[in-house]
Amino acid sequence: MIPKNQTDLTDQGTFFSLVVIYPDEFAAAQRDADSGVRQITFESFGADLLTNLGSFVTWVMELFAQLRVTIGV
Repeated sequence: MIPKNQTDLTDQGTFFSLVVIYPDEFAAAQRDADSGVRQITFESFGADLLTNLGSFVTWVMELFAQLRVTIGV
């Protein structure tokens, strides 16, 4: 998705920029698909989110455990 009011679109003209940008983005996406780059799906996003959330919670718990040892509680 291309946001509104992008300076790279308005500098050279919206039509010209979109004629150049869209084919290039399409070609890049096609290269990624052909080279086996993992596509992001809702399922993979959710799995990554939960994995990272679990890692963050573990880190916070270890931080609090170290803090309790440091202050002697």
